[in-house]
Amino acid sequence: MLRTKMPNDIRQYKTKFGGLTIKQLLTVSCLVALDIIALPFLQSLKLSAETLCFVILFIDLLVGGIILAEVNGRTAYLFMKDYMKYNLSAPRKRRVSQTIEKKYPVKQLPKKELKEHQEYHAYK
Repeated sequence: MLRTKMPNDIRQYKTKFGGLTIKQLLTVSCLVALDIIALPFLQSLKLSAETLCFVILFIDLLVGGIILAEVNGRTAYLFMKDYMKYNLSAPRKRRVSQTIEKKYPVKQLPKKELKEHQEYHAYK
């Protein structure tokens, strides 16, 4: 397979529309749609206009931050998914049901046979 080196600036290029990448544009559009859908529900809670704005802003920042933020060059939602997978669902300490010595018994050789064994000379 033929391979050629590419400059990093070409690899990291992102298509933009009006100064926003496609991902940012879709995220902002979905957040606006989410705000329009959530507005009647939030108004039924009889919140003041200022509190209503803070709640909508909090929801937008939370969802937008998870989708758009990057941690170590990876999107935040993939980072959080992997974090939960490896730190919350996997055990921190492995439980051993049987020790290795019991599971795989080692035959002790007499000294005479040990000195004649091929591995004995390899580590000498």
